[in-house]
Amino acid sequence: MKKLLFAAGFLVVLVAGVLVLAVVNANAIAQRYKPDMERLAGDALGSTVTLGAISVSVFPTAQFVVDEVTLESEGETLTLANLTLRVALLPLLRRTLNIQTLEIDSPNITVYLEPEGLFIAGLPRDRSGASESELGSGETSPPAEEVLPSESAEIPIDVSLENLVLRNATITIKDSVAGAEYIISGLDITAALSLEDNVVKLAKMDGGATVLTGMDIEFAGINVTYALAGGAIAIESATAKAQGNTFKLSGGLDPADAGKSLRLTSERVDLASLAPIYDVFAPGLNDLALQGAAKFDFSLSWKDDGGYSAIGTVDVTGAQATVADITLASIEGTIRIEANEKQMSFATDNTRGMLGDSPIGVKVSSSIDDKNAGLETLTVEAFGGTAGLNTQIQLDGDMPFSSELTVKNMQLEPLVVAILPETPMNITGVLTSVDGSILGTFNEDLMPSITGNIGMALSDGLIKEVNLGKQVLGAVTEIPFLSGTLLQAVPESLRMFLEKDHTVLDSVTGNFAIANETLTTEDLLVVSDFFTLEAVGTIGFDTELDLESTIYFTPEFSAGIVNTTSQLSVLLDENGRLAFPVKVSGVPPELTVFPDVSKLLEKAVKGTIREKAREVLDDLLGGNEETGGEKKGGLFKRLGIR
Repeated sequence: MKKLLFAAGFLVVLVAGVLVLAVVNANAIAQRYKPDMERLAGDALGSTVTLGAISVSVFPTAQFVVDEVTLESEGETLTLANLTLRVALLPLLRRTLNIQTLEIDSPNITVYLEPEGLFIAGLPRDRSGASESELGSGETSPPAEEVLPSESAEIPIDVSLENLVLRNATITIKDSVAGAEYIISGLDITAALSLEDNVVKLAKMDGGATVLTGMDIEFAGINVTYALAGGAIAIESATAKAQGNTFKLSGGLDPADAGKSLRLTSERVDLASLAPIYDVFAPGLNDLALQGAAKFDFSLSWKDDGGYSAIGTVDVTGAQATVADITLASIEGTIRIEANEKQMSFATDNTRGMLGDSPIGVKVSSSIDDKNAGLETLTVEAFGGTAGLNTQIQLDGDMPFSSELTVKNMQLEPLVVAILPETPMNITGVLTSVDGSILGTFNEDLMPSITGNIGMALSDGLIKEVNLGKQVLGAVTEIPFLSGTLLQAVPESLRMFLEKDHTVLDSVTGNFAIANETLTTEDLLVVSDFFTLEAVGTIGFDTELDLESTIYFTPEFSAGIVNTTSQLSVLLDENGRLAFPVKVSGVPPELTVFPDVSKLLEKAVKGTIREKAREVLDDLLGGNEETGGEKKGGLFKRLGIR
């Protein structure tokens, strides 16, 4: 027993002595092999590597702290401060550098995204001439012309890295292809790293960062590789979580192989949560106030000309978008998206949704970049008809746009209620055709900004709560031979036209110039059930009318009134119609009708004088001679002249 205790005590003293010797000599050993470590790292990375001051501690664990590491290549420098290497103690005593953990605090890394690939400042762009040395296994032989101390010349140095820890890193990505710069800050990574055949491999990693305009992400990956020669990336599996959404990434990118692609998928994404991404890549999308959910499936690859190509689908459910207070809701369907370094295009042929209370179907072919958006084709099936729109929008400033519009057979009232929900709508009908060109700005001043020219035809409509013909007849007074209003002269047989509390619009046609929320016309023609109205003037977006017009009652209706009051025959035109100049103003149903009485009187007086002159002339010509107790017909009557 005494011998056993003695042996154990001797072993403790021996180990303690070795540890003391290691602690005392650790820094000296590190300084001795510092040139070898710089050369080894430089050969592996293809850069010039300079290590700053090194401090070493052995107890309780072996640890190297390098205050600064500088990598220089092709005039660019990457500086990493505060590197901590924890190494296995026994392999170190055997002159093998087995790095268990490499910790890097707060590095600033610049990444260049160029047509030739992805490059990191301080690392070489061309690795074809690099050494075959690798981090993790193998030997390093010094160049023939270099003479090392005899101790190091006899000692091979093996290096391996089991774990990489990156804390609070900042990565600046300079995309020369798209002419943009992106910053990733607060990047934390824990990964198992190796370097073999100039390929960096992260067997397993996880971490987090803040990207774009303040969006926090968490990520994890398995077998992620990056080729120092050429910038090829391969990912067996990776996931990222951001804004409550989960994205999956797999595949690879290789600037030298356009056939390889990186696939991004997500089973469900909250569209509103992606606002930080829209801010950077498509600012105009944030103006749409997107809501709802979508399923993504995209593939990204490099093109032969050095740019990139992305293609994929977005399956939307319960989505919503708003443009200038016009909301398209409950959107369902599949959108096909293609993108490159210059623009993004969209197409769909089965998307449906709700505009106001009305279901709509949408077929779209459009494109968008950082400056412009275009609807090359937009076909909307809604409100019982179709509309086609071709629009170009500038996505900066006031977002000016220009549009070519066509409409066929759409119901007017639900259309206006959906587009202008605050506008009172008392006119109904079917827009049988609309064709025009308009300009404006897609901002809060959309409606005041609209200008252009448009032609329209409406059928089967009403002006609700007002009978325009009845109001005109009721406003015609002060005609010398008429007691009361002209309305009172309407016979009972025609009263059914006046009992309606609306104006029938068999058809409305006209061409309009648009400006200041007003449509101005020179050829408005309204055909009703018992009158026709020809007008010039304005119609506001709020349906306020200000029209100088002439109303013509149908020959049948006019004849009925003249049969009651024969003196009114002087007001008939050459087509046998009662015609009155009328000013119409107001917002239906609150319309004000002002007949031009002075013109009516002038017309009545001229008509009466004409009749008296005819009678006198008829008498002079013997037209009223009595024969057999009867008067002969007048000359004008015999000749068939009224």
